[in-house]
Amino acid sequence: MWAIGLDDDGNALPASDRPFCGARTRAGGTCRHKVVPYMARCRFHGGKSTGPRTLEGKTRIAEAQRQRWARWRQRQQKADDDKHWKLAGSVDGFRG
Repeated sequence: MWAIGLDDDGNALPASDRPFCGARTRAGGTCRHKVVPYMARCRFHGGKSTGPRTLEGKTRIAEAQRQRWARWRQRQQKADDDKHWKLAGSVDGFRG
């Protein structure tokens, strides 16, 4: 239980007594952060999400992505429109 930051009774160890994470770094060494209690890794190496598994979860995430991209396209369109009007205004004022 020490490897996951717990003492023999299952209580969290103080941070100074917890083991190191040990995850492999990009430099090839091992991570020197302390593990999070009840986990075998530090807060930076807790593991990636595997994503939604159920049809309901996949549908939910697909709808969220559609909404996100719709908002992004709206912001881009507004920025393009603002830029167009700003340029058009500068051209109108340039007539002599």
